[in-house]
Amino acid sequence: MSTNSSPSIESIVDAVPVGLAYVDRLLKFTFANATYLSLTGRAREEVVGHAVSEILGPTFDEIRTRLDRALGGEEQSFHTRLPGTPEREIDVRYIPDRDDDSQVRGLHVVVSDVTEQRRAEELFRVLFEQSSDAHLIFAGTVEEGAGILACNNAAAQMLGAKDKADVIGRHPAEFSPERQPDGRLSAEKSLEMDGLAHEKGFHRFDWMHKRFDGEVFPCEVTLTPVTLSSGPALLVVWHDISERHRLAVERERQRSETQSILDHLPAYVWFKDVDDHILRVNQRVSDSLGVPASEMEGAPSARFYPEHAARYHADDLEVLGSGEPKLGIVEPMETPGGSRWVRTDKIPLPDEFGRLTRILVVATDVTDLKHAEFALAQKSDELVLSNRELTRSNEDLEEFARSASHDLRTPLLNVRTLAQFIMEDIGELTDEVRGHFGLMLDRINLMDRLLTDLLGYSRIGRKESQPTAVDLEECLAEVVELVAPPTGIVVRGDGRLPTVHAPRSAVDRVLLNLVSNAVKHHDRDTGLVVVSAADEQDRWVVVVSDDGPGIAEEFHERVFGMFETLAPRTDSSGIGLASVRKTLETLGGAIRIESDGVRGTTFEVTIPKRPDS
Repeated sequence: MSTNSSPSIESIVDAVPVGLAYVDRLLKFTFANATYLSLTGRAREEVVGHAVSEILGPTFDEIRTRLDRALGGEEQSFHTRLPGTPEREIDVRYIPDRDDDSQVRGLHVVVSDVTEQRRAEELFRVLFEQSSDAHLIFAGTVEEGAGILACNNAAAQMLGAKDKADVIGRHPAEFSPERQPDGRLSAEKSLEMDGLAHEKGFHRFDWMHKRFDGEVFPCEVTLTPVTLSSGPALLVVWHDISERHRLAVERERQRSETQSILDHLPAYVWFKDVDDHILRVNQRVSDSLGVPASEMEGAPSARFYPEHAARYHADDLEVLGSGEPKLGIVEPMETPGGSRWVRTDKIPLPDEFGRLTRILVVATDVTDLKHAEFALAQKSDELVLSNRELTRSNEDLEEFARSASHDLRTPLLNVRTLAQFIMEDIGELTDEVRGHFGLMLDRINLMDRLLTDLLGYSRIGRKESQPTAVDLEECLAEVVELVAPPTGIVVRGDGRLPTVHAPRSAVDRVLLNLVSNAVKHHDRDTGLVVVSAADEQDRWVVVVSDDGPGIAEEFHERVFGMFETLAPRTDSSGIGLASVRKTLETLGGAIRIESDGVRGTTFEVTIPKRPDS
């Protein structure tokens, strides 16, 4: 008995992945293969022998017309959804089965589950049509006369075409300038790109395309070989990189500008990574080593600074580890021209992920400053010695002034006492003799005042009281009381006088001298002396004005000299205004005169403010 057996027709039909069935003229199923039964979700006995209307249920009414037409001899093909499972799609064919007399005796039913196919087609359609990138399918070459078979709306819009019809049938190379940026002909280079795509199975490259209006724009082109029923083709994707290109140009412009700024900085600038490789340098670094910047970038710093690289890198790692800049490192730097001193700042820089992997190093050449520092230290030592000598000299001068004042005034006072004794001994004096004695006593008093004022002048700036808040209103009142002006002379303040921050003794000296001079040198029985003040940002301006005789312009500077008086008075030492100027200069202030030389004089005094005034 043979062990070989052939498969039955029924098993072969059941294995077909298409639903097959037969319906007689009474619209009853007489056959259904396994695939058809699977689609209906029924067993064979639940289908065979049963009416189509029973199996299809409500769907039967929708397709009854098609069944009738098929029984009438007209083949029917249509697409619908599977009854009971609307998410599944099927293609259905009703093929009339004729007898020997060509009469339709039944229908062959062919049902194909196209759910996955339709889903794939839909996905492709969505990807193809709704993509913002241009998608095209083309076959053949320009020489063969073939071109674009299909494209999406994005392709037409990118090219500025009215619709897709303007694009279909043409070769992509036609939408290109005559030459690409490398100078090659676009038509020639496009053939090379097509060949590379077929050779490698995929090819991506940058390309300059041209719109219908002639505008040239950059694209990233992807070519992927595909096989159509008509033969091999290429799926083309254009991604407009105008913005990326613009950003690249902008980045290059910014890099160029930054490099120009770095190259003009009066400092050495390095950018380095965590592995001590040089990422970027400025021209000053390149010039100092005599090495082009292009050769330094990417190289380890040890190649250029072999003796100091390890120490430099240790500092770099410390900065990157802490995340804190390290500033003001004064260190030597070797150059082909010799050793230099630099002041180095090291600043950690984050990468695009926020990790501290780079460091900015800025070194300023301080060689001259360092030499000046050495010289300054030497001068400082010399200055300390000079200050000590000056202090000793000032102390000697102070002692001399005190001794001189005492030693000179003592005999002077004795002479005055002796003159008074002589006058008393003589008794009755003639008017002429009395006048001579009066003149002599005036000269003695003047000499005494001169010695007192000289001693005070020598102490200005060295024997002042500590700066304090001085109320000018109160100070003026005390000065008026001391000066005791004649009945016809009025001394008053104009408005509220401020409080200044200065040594009280210095303020008293300035006001007393200016007010007393205005009163003493007034040439009329009645007069007015006015003291006012103004706030001018960082200083006070105090003004003392009088309506007495003016001071001619040629004497405006002279009156501040030692022993200078403009009138031959015996009660003036000529040191008052000199003391005022010196006092103000020690405070950082100044004094000036305004007068037409005929009537009235104004002294304008400036007193610097203090932070706590």
